[in-house]
Amino acid sequence: DNTVVPVPATADALAAAVKTDKVAGKWYRLRFNYEQMPSVMKILKEMGISPASQQFDSTCRMEVKVRLSRIEDFQTSMSDFASVNPID
Repeated sequence: DNTVVPVPATADALAAAVKTDKVAGKWYRLRFNYEQMPSVMKILKEMGISPASQQFDSTCRMEVKVRLSRIEDFQTSMSDFASVNPID
């Protein structure tokens, strides 16, 4: 008989586990003039991207994570407003 009987502690641990979904993405650093802020923020909002860090001055900087499936759209959308550089 090859019946597997779960160990009670294992069953309890699995029942209490929290499921976490991860999305594959790539980090980018944006640089843009303050005047471009409304356009940049509009694109981020439309794409559902939240900045992880940001610095606002005459030249603004942001770090964002972009889904792998949206990278081309992201780069195209941002090309008129910001320099987009991958973070290694």
